[in-house]
Amino acid sequence: MRSVGYDWAQQILEVEFTSGAVYQYLEVPAAVFDGLMHAESKGRYFNQETHLQGQSGPTFLSPYPP
Repeated sequence: MRSVGYDWAQQILEVEFTSGAVYQYLEVPAAVFDGLMHAESKGRYFNQETHLQGQSGPTFLSPYPP
């Protein structure tokens, strides 16, 4: 992961990967974002928790496919 952002009001997690691909994950609880920010391994936490918590699949935002 290159960068991570979170919209607290709308519960949207935005992740930019090292490839440059940017995805938004909807309906992600704030506790999941908080856990991600404090995780020893952000990649492992993301793979284990974030994909399971979002109620909808990710939305691809980058201009180029991953």
